[in-house]
Amino acid sequence: MLEELISRFYEDSAKSIGRELSEELERFSRESKDRINELTRVMQMSVIEMTLEYLEGIPFKETYKRIKDTINDDSMNTMSKALSIEKSLSNLYEVIAEKIDFMSMDAGDLLRRYALESKDRVDKLIEKHK
Repeated sequence: MLEELISRFYEDSAKSIGRELSEELERFSRESKDRINELTRVMQMSVIEMTLEYLEGIPFKETYKRIKDTINDDSMNTMSKALSIEKSLSNLYEVIAEKIDFMSMDAGDLLRRYALESKDRVDKLIEKHK
């Protein structure tokens, strides 16, 4: 799952970076784990899990590859990686939320909330490193 990949990235990165950013990345990791649990619960209560792969226009594979490539890019620093990941996540969640609203407003609302949270993460990272 995408959030598992991201949670591991934040967890690993927090160990090798300055204290202030480390605390932020540890929090992001915990929040990603919470997202996994919430997404699993919402998906199990609806038909979303079975239909996501059939919806057109959801760039899941491309986003997953972009995020994985970002994590593995040794030329980028942790801050740049985190910003790129959160921007990609926000865009993906917005696209999915729009596509699944007709099937599950609960899932759509949850994904819109995640999109906003990822945008907030970008803002917090930028603010801490002005």
